Amino acid sequence: MCGIVGYYGPKEPKDVIVSGLKKLEYRGYDSAGVAILDHGTFKLVRASGKLTELQKKLETEKFDGHIGIGHTRWATHGVPSERNSHPHKVEGISLVHNGIIENYQEIRRELVESGATIKSDTDSELVAHLIAREVKTTHDLFEAVRKVLPRLTGAYSILVVWEGQSDTMVAFKNGPPLLIGFGEDETVVASDIQAIINYTNRVVYLEDFEIARIRGTACDIFSADGKPLKKEIHLIAWNAEQSEKAGFKHFMLKEIHEQPRAVANAIAPHIDLASMSVKLKNVGFSASSFEQVDKVNTDEDWVETQK
Repeated sequence: MCGIVGYYGPKEPKDVIVSGLKKLEYRGYDSAGVAILDHGTFKLVRASGKLTELQKKLETEKFDGHIGIGHTRWATHGVPSERNSHPHKVEGISLVHNGIIENYQEIRRELVESGATIKSDTDSELVAHLIAREVKTTHDLFEAVRKVLPRLTGAYSILVVWEGQSDTMVAFKNGPPLLIGFGEDETVVASDIQAIINYTNRVVYLEDFEIARIRGTACDIFSADGKPLKKEIHLIAWNAEQSEKAGFKHFMLKEIHEQPRAVANAIAPHIDLASMSVKLKNVGFSASSFEQVDKVNTDEDWVETQK
């Protein structure tokens, strides 16, 4: 689980993004980074370790742009290191990712065979390579993302920017949450409401296989096949403190109510809706492992053992 923040607006992107990442540090704290527009290019600043390490690096950094993305990481593919930190940048494409790309080995082989230079051990960088390749022909970030989306298998939420359209962010997801907040002349994208609520209480929840194109303060949302969608803007009634508990009275109650979503996010990558089957890839189980199972205990079995 990782945390994503994106910002466009009149405030210093560095300040808004770091503030948001602080709120999301519970989602990952082994490395962090930002990509912020500066003199026409997205400048990367990344650090291994807790968010404070990134903050130290950013103290002397200045950016003249008003758009940027940031990330705090919990390592899945690739050890915790600055090299594996997000954002990843490939030929003007900068990208942050929360989730797991299950078919990353297949994509990696394809990219290596085509001559791509892969700098990290992550599955996330591979998506940046795919988008960078497509944008050479589409000359449009949104269309490049649309072409890449069918290639990805797994659970992911991704936010990407491109120097060729430096006023634009594109967000898309399948599984992990991604929200878009609309403030006064500013737009904030984040993995959770905590990173948004200090700036606005007007949010849209991105659904699976939807793509958001954020150009300045304008936001258009489309289905995966490019059809425009009308999305409801939700007004959040919580304040910043309440948002950390998602409106629940206390954190334990919040965690109890989050269990169905957590379970759904865990199993979603292994369900093939097309064939209505379950495929347990990369989870350490084989068919022979299941053949050795004699009994699966139920809640009732457990209760009986306690008597």
